[in-house]
Amino acid sequence: MKRFIGLILIAVGVVVLLKNLGYINLDWLHSIEWKIYIWPIVLIFVGINLLSSNNRKNRLETVKLSEPAEGEAIKISCCLTGNRSSLNGSRFYGAKIETLCGGAELDLRGAIIGQDVKIDISTLMGGVSLWVDKDVNIQVSNSGFAGGVNNKTSNSTNANSKTILINAQCYFGGVSIQN
Repeated sequence: MKRFIGLILIAVGVVVLLKNLGYINLDWLHSIEWKIYIWPIVLIFVGINLLSSNNRKNRLETVKLSEPAEGEAIKISCCLTGNRSSLNGSRFYGAKIETLCGGAELDLRGAIIGQDVKIDISTLMGGVSLWVDKDVNIQVSNSGFAGGVNNKTSNSTNANSKTILINAQCYFGGVSIQN
């Protein structure tokens, strides 16, 4: 279905471009009462799309990231898409997450954190969800416009707990942190 929509958008774009360049004449379109057919076609298309979708909410599969090199932060970038990653059992040295009209999910529960780490997050009309263990302290530094960070974690009282410093820049987007 996505390919079909993509092909239609490309075809419409090419036709409009050719019209604007003067290669084709589309004045005949104004004399046809084609507008009365738009809503039924849209309704049929939406109905087919709803019937053909199979459990769309769980389309993203969790990808277990390979263990990064010593001291290397992982990098996650999402542009008009989503990413769900897990580091269960792997060493974690930090991360840089960027989203543009997309979403990223990073599950750090069970990750091995040997020292205090930093996660840099930049969102522009996107979102990031982080899951951390209960024995980790979270410190948040946030800047941006029309966005923010929702920290639902409770800091550990253990003196040996590691700290994750989250530096978030949220523009029309948000970050959710939970245990």
